[in-house]
Amino acid sequence: MSCFAHMRKSTSTRHAAFFKRMYRLVALPPCGALFRGRVYWLKQSLIFLLIVLFTAPAMLQAQITDEEIIKLLAQYDLPTVRAKVAGIYRQRPSSAPAAYWRASMTEDGEEAAELFDEILLRFRNSDFADRAIYRLAQYHFARGNYNTAQKYFFDLKQRYPKSPLYPAARYFAAKSWLAAGQADSAFVELNACVQSFPASWVAQLAKEDLDGLAPEELQKLQAAQPRYTVQIGAYSKRNNALKQADKLRDLNYQAEVVERPQEKESMHLVWVGNFASREEADRVADDLKKKIRESIQIVIREP
Repeated sequence: MSCFAHMRKSTSTRHAAFFKRMYRLVALPPCGALFRGRVYWLKQSLIFLLIVLFTAPAMLQAQITDEEIIKLLAQYDLPTVRAKVAGIYRQRPSSAPAAYWRASMTEDGEEAAELFDEILLRFRNSDFADRAIYRLAQYHFARGNYNTAQKYFFDLKQRYPKSPLYPAARYFAAKSWLAAGQADSAFVELNACVQSFPASWVAQLAKEDLDGLAPEELQKLQAAQPRYTVQIGAYSKRNNALKQADKLRDLNYQAEVVERPQEKESMHLVWVGNFASREEADRVADDLKKKIRESIQIVIREP
């Protein structure tokens, strides 16, 4: 299924015909083709990014908008649109949207990457910074710089968790790890994509990637994957830990007491849950913080 088909599922009916028209202007290969050999970086990523962001809440400024770019692409060929955007930037060099679309329309990938880097320096707090990071990550992946690409995807993930590009950044970070031969890190991130975005195209592609791993490799990765739990207090007296566990069970949490020997005396830890991802544990911890005042932290379960 193509990137356009994935995005079209979440697009309103009144926009479907418009996107079809755009799709005819610049044909997209399947998502997987983005990462097989050298790609036509500018055309692929431009239309993919427009579709993702056009279906998200608008991030408009009173200068040049996504909708205006789409209209230009529908009316003119790419060189004409590129010239018009360059003219807008000359009139408004301090405009983040104009700077972003100028970089997006630049045909040479290396020059475009330099312009996106400039956007991160000048407009770090603008609505276009996450897009610039994403485009830089795409560029480096297409060039085979997988570790650099992963760093940019991770930067977007850390700095802009509310960005509409956040799910895609997490998935492509995993793809970067896979391409770099770091299957263990990719395995954890792909599983997180499936769990965090269950009804999305990101989850579907992540499942396909997990299914594509060799059975023996998958079994090895599953065995090595860390498990997480929420720790609520550590007690020297077992009875105090049992009382805390009982309180948590009364709140419908699966609590357990785990004993850990120390030099002088054993400590009794109260744990809630057994989670495959840090994100799952974080959600439970956030919920617990609303109900109890005890010290709460996320820890990796040990045998």
